Amino acid sequence: HFDGNGLLDVTTANYLGNNIGVHISSGYQHFGRETIYSTGDASAPYAVAVSDFNHDNQSDIVVVNYGTNNIGIFFGFGNGTLSTIVLYPLENNANPTAVAVADFNHDNYSDIAVVNYGSNNIYIFFGSINGIFSLVTIYSTGIGSNPHGITIGDFNNDHILDIIAVTAGTNEVILAQGYGNGTFGNETSYTTGYNFNPYAVAVGYFNGDNWLDIAIAIYQGDHIEILLKTC
Repeated sequence: HFDGNGLLDVTTANYLGNNIGVHISSGYQHFGRETIYSTGDASAPYAVAVSDFNHDNQSDIVVVNYGTNNIGIFFGFGNGTLSTIVLYPLENNANPTAVAVADFNHDNYSDIAVVNYGSNNIYIFFGSINGIFSLVTIYSTGIGSNPHGITIGDFNNDHILDIIAVTAGTNEVILAQGYGNGTFGNETSYTTGYNFNPYAVAVGYFNGDNWLDIAIAIYQGDHIEILLKTC
């Protein structure tokens, strides 16, 4: 809700345009013309997520920039417009490809998890009341793993959020268990098949048993895999 009219709006990462776009809903599945916000020269933005990062009850946007190895925050003003971008650097050749937002340490502030395809790791940024982020932890996904997608969920029903990442280089789904204080561990990996290159992941209750299941988009195999959680 970028303009406060109670209707869901749409934002996109425009990789070739080096910008993000915002479409404001006018109702009845109609959206206005795209408003463009620059992410920087050669930034190649790859993915976006939305949350209220500075606790002003307005929707803000985080974008991951594949080309310039950073993430950016756009703060929403509540009238359909956004601030200029605030950048946070990653390491050289990080090449981030996915981002997820949740409160990982139970302080009621939105935190950010970033998947870095080039540097084979996940960055965790902790949020604060004023929308300023601090890099807390870097988790390796393994040499040559090339993680490409990420999502969040409570996979063991302990009321603590866990992380799922898919690695295009090693053809795996990695589950990192959350401990409720912003740290993760006790990783479990599942193979998707040789040279399948999983690129994206989502979760949901697909069979109605109150355990979160996993859907994986397979780039080379041109299909979707479903992993059903049974206990």
